[in-house]
Amino acid sequence: RSQYKRQMTPAQEQEFRNQNNLYRRQSAEYRLQMREINTEMHREMLQKNPDMKKLEMLTEKKIKLQSEMEKNMLRYRVEMNEKYQDHMMEYDENDEIK
Repeated sequence: RSQYKRQMTPAQEQEFRNQNNLYRRQSAEYRLQMREINTEMHREMLQKNPDMKKLEMLTEKKIKLQSEMEKNMLRYRVEMNEKYQDHMMEYDENDEIK
């Protein structure tokens, strides 16, 4: 049900797909790293005497990674909006396609 303002050229479609695939790979890598941190934190919490310094370090690592993920998503969305603004669907305030 996509209603584009203007059709993309085949070259634009390919560039869009390439950029989207790159973003998805980057996002998958961030999610993998986040799972690894969460697993490490969980293992530490299961210890008889959890190391608070290690947990604090892992928490800081997690916060930094979350920030990087958010910035990456924002860069991607801004870039896509700038490059393909004339091709993207328009939504009204009720999230319905115009």
